[in-house]
Amino acid sequence: MKINLLVVACTLAIAFSAVTLSHAAVIGWGDNYIIQKDSEIKTNLYVAGQQLTLMGNVTGDVLGGGGNVFVNDTIRGDALLVGGTLNVVSTVENDLRMAGATIIVSGKVGGDLVGIGNNIRIVDGNNSSIGGDVLLAGNTVVLSSPVSGSVQISGADVTVNSLVNGDVRIIADKIHIGPDAVIHGTLSYKSVRMADINPSARITGETKFEKVNATGTDSGYISVLWDSLFWVKFIAYFVSSMILFAVGKKSMTSLSQRARLEPWQNLFAGILFFIGAPISAILLIITVIGLPLSVAVVGLGIIFAITAVAFTPILAGTFIKSALKRGNEASWKAILLGSFVVALLGLIPFLGSIIRTLLFLISEGVMIRLALEKLQKIRA
Repeated sequence: MKINLLVVACTLAIAFSAVTLSHAAVIGWGDNYIIQKDSEIKTNLYVAGQQLTLMGNVTGDVLGGGGNVFVNDTIRGDALLVGGTLNVVSTVENDLRMAGATIIVSGKVGGDLVGIGNNIRIVDGNNSSIGGDVLLAGNTVVLSSPVSGSVQISGADVTVNSLVNGDVRIIADKIHIGPDAVIHGTLSYKSVRMADINPSARITGETKFEKVNATGTDSGYISVLWDSLFWVKFIAYFVSSMILFAVGKKSMTSLSQRARLEPWQNLFAGILFFIGAPISAILLIITVIGLPLSVAVVGLGIIFAITAVAFTPILAGTFIKSALKRGNEASWKAILLGSFVVALLGLIPFLGSIIRTLLFLISEGVMIRLALEKLQKIRA
C-alpha cells in the first residue's frame, strides 16, 4: 500500500507535467517500465513505475520513482531516484541523489552522492567510487566505497570502511570504523558512546568525539519518524515536487516568488477555488448541457489540487531560504528541505495541519491566478 501511494503520486505528477509544461525529455510511467539493454535515451528521462529497470544508456538527467528501481547502465547527467528499493550498479557521471527504504550503490558516481533512507549500503563493487562529497542519513548506513571528497553521515548504526580523502563527520548511536578505513582528513563524531575504531584503520587528521545524551527508542521522536508513514510522505512530496521542478525550473522559481510576495491574495484565490469548484460542479450536473462542463470542472479541480500538493514543498523550501537570506530561487536543496518540513508538519497535531493547509491553498491560489491571467491574455 505504501509503495502504491508513492507510484500514484509519481505517475499523477508526471502525467500533469507532461501535459502542462514543455521540456526536452522522455516521460513515461507504468507498472513495469523498462529501458532495454543496448538502447539509448538521448535526452533527459522522467519516469515512474511499480518496477523501474534502466538497462540502457541515458545521455541526460534521470528522475525516477517507484517501488523497485534498478539502474544497470551509464547515466551521463545527474540522477534523482526515489522509491522503496533502489539499486545502482552502474555509472552516474554527475551527482546521484536517492531517497528510499533500501538504498544500494555499487557503481561509480562522478559527482556528489546524497542518500536518505532506512537501510543504506554504499558498497565496494567493480571499480566503484564517489568522485565528490557524500551525505547520508538513515537508520543503518554502511560506506565501503572510496570517496574523493568529504563524508557526512547521520544514523543509528553507521559503518565506515573505505578510503575518504576529506573529513568525516558522523552523528549516530553506534559508529564503526573498519579495518580498511583510511581517512586523510579529520574524523569528528557525536554519539552516546565512543566509536569502535579498528586498530588497522588509518586516520591522518584529528579524531574529535562529542558525547551526547542517549536517545533510545523509548524517547520517541526519531522512532516516530521511522515507525510512522513519515518517510513515505516525505518521499512522495519530494519526488512529485522534483518532477514538477525538473520540467519547469525557471517557472517554479518565479511562481514561488509570486506566492511569497502576495500571500493573502493567493490564499483568497485558493479558498474561492477550493469552495467554488465543487459547488459549480454540483450546479452544472443538474442540467444535461452542463454535465460535460461539470466533468471538466471536476477534472480541472483535481489537476490543480495535484499540482498544488507538488508545489507546496517548493513554496515551503524557498520561503525558508528567503527567510534565512540564502536566496529565493527554487533548487533541489530547497525542495528537499521543503519536503521534510511539510512531512514533519503532519506529525504536529492541529497547528501542523493548519499550516500545511494554508501552504496548499496559497499554492493552489497562485496557480489559479496565473491561469486566469494567461486566459485573459489569450482572449485579448
